[in-house]
Amino acid sequence: MSKQRRLVDAQVAFATGQYDSAALGLFDYVAQSPAPADLDVGLYYLAEALYQKGDRVAARTYFTRVAREKPQSKYYQASVERLIDLAVILS
Repeated sequence: MSKQRRLVDAQVAFATGQYDSAALGLFDYVAQSPAPADLDVGLYYLAEALYQKGDRVAARTYFTRVAREKPQSKYYQASVERLIDLAVILS
C-alpha cells in the first residue's frame, strides 16, 4: 500500500469516528523513513485521534511534534490550541 493511500485510509477512519483504527494507521504512517512530505498531516490526525479516544498524554506528544517541527503547517494553530487544552486538563 502506498504512503498516500495509508494516510487517506486513516483520514477516512478518523472522519467516521473510528479513532482506534485511524491511530493505528497513522502510527505506521508517521514512523516511515524517510519521513513523508505531509508528515504534519499525519502527526496532527494521529494526535487528534488519540485525543478523541481519550489518550491525552500520547496526544500531547504528537501535537507537540507538530508545533515544534512544523511551525509553517496549517495544523500549527490547531495543535497549539489543543496543547493549551491539554495543559489545563492534565494539570
